[in-house]
Amino acid sequence: MDPGDQSSAIDQARLGTRLGSYGEKTDRLATLAGRIAEAGGADRAAAESAASLLKVDVTTDMVKEF
Repeated sequence: MDPGDQSSAIDQARLGTRLGSYGEKTDRLATLAGRIAEAGGADRAAAESAASLLKVDVTTDMVKEF
């Protein structure tokens, strides 16, 4: 499965009433990871790409919270 296929499902999954969706959280984390990478001399695009994959599992049956 391509992680990109999960992007619309992630946008629909709610994190909480005031925190927005998992998609919005992922966007915030990608921005932060990019800034940290750039400040440390690392590849900003690679850090943002890695951060964008963090919550892909939320919309699959691979991980369940009990």
